[in-house]
Amino acid sequence: MASPPQSGRGRRGRDAEGSGAPLSNQFLPPRRGRAPAGFAAQVKAASTVRGYAEALYRLLLALDVPQTLERWADEAEGGSPR
Repeated sequence: MASPPQSGRGRRGRDAEGSGAPLSNQFLPPRRGRAPAGFAAQVKAASTVRGYAEALYRLLLALDVPQTLERWADEAEGGSPR
C-alpha cells in the first residue's frame, strides 16, 4: 500500500527550490512537548466557537506567543534580541 502524500504541515515542507527537503528550523523555537495541561479538556468542554477561541487564547498565552511575536517584531526592525 502506498503511503499518503505529505501535506506540508508541521515543520516540513518544500524548500525554495521545491525539492521537498526539510525547511530550516533556524527561526522556530525548539519544541517543548505537548500543549499545556488542560487545553484538550477545555476544547472538549467548549460548545461554542467562543469557547474554542477562549481555549486557544489561553493556550497561546501559556506558550508565551505574544512575547515571542513582540521579540520577532523588534528583531525584524533592527532591534536587539531580548
